[in-house]
Amino acid sequence: MIAAVHARAAVPKNRALLILAELVHLVPETLFLLSVALGFRQLGKGKAFGQQTLGWLRRAAGAALLSALALPLAAAIQMAVLLPNLPGGFWENEVSVYVPAGEMLAGLFFASAAWVVARALDEGRRTQSELAEYV
Repeated sequence: MIAAVHARAAVPKNRALLILAELVHLVPETLFLLSVALGFRQLGKGKAFGQQTLGWLRRAAGAALLSALALPLAAAIQMAVLLPNLPGGFWENEVSVYVPAGEMLAGLFFASAAWVVARALDEGRRTQSELAEYV
């Protein structure tokens, strides 16, 4: 079975699909890291509650959510590319797709927490500007 998987992975079309499967997961992770870095850059400029800083935090939360949701999709693409070469086919062998549920749930939790923090900071900034108008 291992030899069949290696043979399947050696086909150029399948290699391209495996690279696509990795990109499905890595692109949102890269966007997350880029958003966090640019948010920290805004914080370094002294713009703690600035609109740009909160925008980068919201983008980071969205990218983290996409990354967590892309994880099972990437695993499904990998399994579909590598395992149809089994005797009897992919579906007849009842091969299950490995989904790291703990990692996915942790990603969803942290993405949701970051989104809530971004919303709370944005509401605090709006309230502060409204109070400044009254005073």
